[in-house]
Amino acid sequence: MKRSIVLLTAVLLGVWGLVAPAQGAKPHDPLEMYTARVDAAKAGELVRDGLDVVGVRTSGENVELDVVLTGAERDRLAARGVSVAPKRNRDGKTQRQLAAEQAAGGYTVWRSWDEAGGIRDELRQVAQANPQLVKLEVLGRTYGGRELIALKVTQGARGTRDASRPVVLYSSLQHAREWISVEVNRRLLHWYIDHWRANDKEIRDLLKRTELWFVLVANPDGYQYTFDTERLWRKNLRDNDGNGQITNADGVDPNRNFNEHFKYDQEGSSPVFATDTYRGPSPASEPETRAMQGLLDRIKPKFQSNFHSFGQWILYPQGWQIGTPDADNPIYTALAGTDAHPAIPGFDPGISSDELYVTNGETTDYADSRDGTVAFTPELGEGTPGSGFVFPDDEALIQAEFEKTLAFDLALARSATHPADPVSPVGITTKPFYLDQVELDPENRPLAMFDFTFSVSY
Repeated sequence: MKRSIVLLTAVLLGVWGLVAPAQGAKPHDPLEMYTARVDAAKAGELVRDGLDVVGVRTSGENVELDVVLTGAERDRLAARGVSVAPKRNRDGKTQRQLAAEQAAGGYTVWRSWDEAGGIRDELRQVAQANPQLVKLEVLGRTYGGRELIALKVTQGARGTRDASRPVVLYSSLQHAREWISVEVNRRLLHWYIDHWRANDKEIRDLLKRTELWFVLVANPDGYQYTFDTERLWRKNLRDNDGNGQITNADGVDPNRNFNEHFKYDQEGSSPVFATDTYRGPSPASEPETRAMQGLLDRIKPKFQSNFHSFGQWILYPQGWQIGTPDADNPIYTALAGTDAHPAIPGFDPGISSDELYVTNGETTDYADSRDGTVAFTPELGEGTPGSGFVFPDDEALIQAEFEKTLAFDLALARSATHPADPVSPVGITTKPFYLDQVELDPENRPLAMFDFTFSVSY
């Protein structure tokens, strides 16, 4: 719901004091994940204040919020009577401690964008090694001058017009700290290429009639920053206050900057620089957003899988207000599954605003409403309980996370030529017309808004 001008002005003028760093403030105030236990009214207030809420659970009559905070934000909460405790894993370690351990030991799996042999170099190597199947395209450049790279994967990729075949887009790492999303998407890219090279008949046929696009790192500035400076950083590296350095007052959330219900309210995104859901000064103000919007508008995918973490959800539009199922809800349900039978084992599928929280200026809402794309946000897991965004640097756990999602992601490609009749990974079929959807998705009946049944006909 929309907030009053008075409340908004109070926030902007310094309830949080976050618009710019104070004189003499440290260039970077380290981030940590905390848990706050509050009543429902206070929980709503904290969400609307733009705090980086990453998890919500009921605890009796109260609500437990997992939030990523700077030390200054933690202290301001304490001054308001909200106590927080560091979030710890089963070994008693915090997110910062887990991140420090990984970095100190040297990474086994994780690779940055810039390093020799890193993700940027791998994308170029994949395109060079597979000229008959892969085309590399630079969509734009970031504030830091880094390339925003997409790969097109289809039979004769370089000789066919873009979007001449039905398209599926697999994208990841809009939020800088969500490293597992890169690895799952990277392995999916290689899975298709490896099976094509091994003469897998199904994949060969699929790549003759379908066009797959991959954006492995949608926020390369932020991704590199998580290796170099702050592991829990979320946003891009826009210098909001123009002081020539990146501090907690900087960055825009790339997943709140799209030109779809942008700035609709102060709950689904924030107007305050230093909040992690800061939406930016205007729709598509950010180079990362312009690159992704431009790609979506040009290739108009039938399906999109926009990987994030951490949670274990399969989220889909509409996200800008609660109780707003999409017109394509039967297709979303057929592909994502239901609570009883989710398309990704252990995940909770549903409308993003009702499953998690309200968002506006969001990617999948844009793809859905502007380009007719059936667009999902799989929120990947944390690997081990309490790891949060610091997914273990463990090959077996990372591979298991990829394998868990494969059937769902493959279903999108298998369905691209006939999206109204998708190949459901859980065996749900669609019908041409629905009087109501309780038969299709009984768990979401209160939200369905598709009840056209009547008891008497005249």
